[in-house]
Amino acid sequence: SMSDIADKEFPGMINELLKQHQVAPEFLRVEFTERACLIDKPVIKNVLNELSGLGIELGINDFCSGYTSFTYLCNFPINYIKIEQIHLDEMRQD
Repeated sequence: SMSDIADKEFPGMINELLKQHQVAPEFLRVEFTERACLIDKPVIKNVLNELSGLGIELGINDFCSGYTSFTYLCNFPINYIKIEQIHLDEMRQD
């Protein structure tokens, strides 16, 4: 949820769960919406950097549903983005 990605304790909680269940971090993906990036940028950036540092793959779901630009993504350690299908269809028509 958006509140989780803005929680400074989230990376530690995820790390503990990975250890507890003996799951390697590279098998976990955390997806969030572009809207979540806008909550508290410095906190979000730190949380995402910590998650990335653990080896967790990070992605943005429903990119282009708001007003975030691709250059904005340079601020975060993002591995992949999912763009809304309607935008891809519009690009094909144009």
